[in-house]
Amino acid sequence: MGLFKQFFSKKQKNSFELETQRTLIVDGEEVELDQEAVKFLDTYDQNIEAAQAGIGDAQLVVGKALKDFADYYWYGMNRIDEANDWLKKAADQGYGAAYTQLGMYYYSDRYEHLDYEKAISLFRKAEELGDAEGVYQIGYSYKNGYGVEKDVYEAFSYFLKAAELGQGDAMEEAGIAYYEGNVVEEDKDKAFKFLSNAYIKCEYHLKPFYYYLAKCYMQGEGTEKCPEKAVEVLKKGSRHNISRKCDDGINMLIYCYENGIGTAVDMKEASELKRKVRESEKLWDDIISMMSDDNAE
Repeated sequence: MGLFKQFFSKKQKNSFELETQRTLIVDGEEVELDQEAVKFLDTYDQNIEAAQAGIGDAQLVVGKALKDFADYYWYGMNRIDEANDWLKKAADQGYGAAYTQLGMYYYSDRYEHLDYEKAISLFRKAEELGDAEGVYQIGYSYKNGYGVEKDVYEAFSYFLKAAELGQGDAMEEAGIAYYEGNVVEEDKDKAFKFLSNAYIKCEYHLKPFYYYLAKCYMQGEGTEKCPEKAVEVLKKGSRHNISRKCDDGINMLIYCYENGIGTAVDMKEASELKRKVRESEKLWDDIISMMSDDNAE
């Protein structure tokens, strides 16, 4: 029996989500586990023996599973030291992805160990070993000025390198950069290549991503003109990204519904999207207001 499963109680009866849903005893209290938590812990159980035997792949998998568990669930935070121990073992065997995961530990104040410079030093070790995620994180640091002086041109160079290594978020960044032409010469062909590859590779995307890819299809930039495909992309974006940062994409979809572009006229759906945008903007305004009040205090 795995080290985690010994804490599991019987399966929940009549669960409306999953028959695999289980509970974990934490500090004497029963905590119900959702699908993702169960997945993390099952991954740990399935790989722990191989990790203990010194197999680097398993050490990386176990370390990442524990780290994800700690990152997403408060009741998993007490396993972060164990996660880092396994990641260090994998890093010592030359696994670049382990260095990236160790860097992410210092990239968040969740564990009260925020240290951007240390994080970047670990990301650079990951880069030396060819880890695409580590390369992307260096670019992200330059983009936002985390631990380094903000430099959008340097950020793009790392995003491009990570994109060419197959990192999905970097593909989005590179695609948007080539579309806008602000930090690199505008190139709609390259923009579409990176954006369309990211659309296939990633489940979730940067908020402006859907708008730029949809524009490629809508205007025939870098690809054949296809309003129907543009609407498909915008619909997917609207399910994930109702917020102030994606108004252009939502407004484009509303316009398509109202005018029958790439889809049948659907005034009801257009009105529903407008309602969601209004609600999102109100929520955003409330958040900004609360943050301003906190800063004033």
